[in-house]
Amino acid sequence: LFVEPAQGFIGYFILGHFLRKYMTERQVPAACAMGTVNLFVCALGTYFLTLHARTYSLLLYENMSPNVVFYAAAVFALAKQADPFLGRALSAGVRRGITGLAKASLGIYLIHPMFIDILAKGRWGFVLKADMPHPAYMIPLTTTVIFLLSFLATWMIQKIPYLKKIV
Repeated sequence: LFVEPAQGFIGYFILGHFLRKYMTERQVPAACAMGTVNLFVCALGTYFLTLHARTYSLLLYENMSPNVVFYAAAVFALAKQADPFLGRALSAGVRRGITGLAKASLGIYLIHPMFIDILAKGRWGFVLKADMPHPAYMIPLTTTVIFLLSFLATWMIQKIPYLKKIV
């Protein structure tokens, strides 16, 4: 099972935990400002890097680049700030659905590489990959199937008394 691509992203879960626990309401505008500034830095930096290299540079769009971490923190801060307002605006059923997905997010994250591997290598008798036959519809289809399988597996694990605390 090849899980290396998912290993580096655990830092985002740690960042989310840290921000949930320690970020105050007064810090949200600063976090959003940093995210916005990083958006412009990324756009301008990409422009100048592309000019210098004479080919399109994706350096500042890498998932582990500092500016992307700032984007993630800003989006998290906005979501945390919007939570009380959305809680009042959404129906009870939608709130329960969002809560269920939130509780399953770590399990989905941990198990999704297994389903990517199973489907890409055809271990169930068929192959499902984002680049075949055409990415325009296969990326959304593959993403949806992997998400649903990961959610279902996590939901089932959550029903097992000793394992439910892990995921």
